Amino acid sequence: CNWDYRDCECANVLDTCEGSETDGSDRKVEYAANTRKCWLIRPKRANTRVTLSWERFNTELEYDHVIVYDGKSELDPKLSPSNGFSGSSLPADVTSSGGEMLIQFMSDEWDSWWSHQNGKWWSHITPARES
Repeated sequence: CNWDYRDCECANVLDTCEGSETDGSDRKVEYAANTRKCWLIRPKRANTRVTLSWERFNTELEYDHVIVYDGKSELDPKLSPSNGFSGSSLPADVTSSGGEMLIQFMSDEWDSWWSHQNGKWWSHITPARES
């Protein structure tokens, strides 16, 4: 993405150096069926990597997924399993190789689920490589 976000695939660009985000549902309210959301984490700091950890995670196992990419698009390598994180176990922390991480949340068209996700991220300076 450009810094003005014109070429982003995702409408939700998070450019702070740390923060947290939810899927938008309340703790006691189901997220909607057939949901598609994304967040691009892109801190405005040079030479950074992004780490994502989960404070809460609960999706319909094998039907609703969170996919995390090591970059700004679906063409970048996945940091999550190939079919995404799913179920009620907290996924392991993931760290990008550069300064961008794309997160996609997708629920199927049949059932919604009773809980929501809350992810927390932070960026950290990547040491300069010695030549």
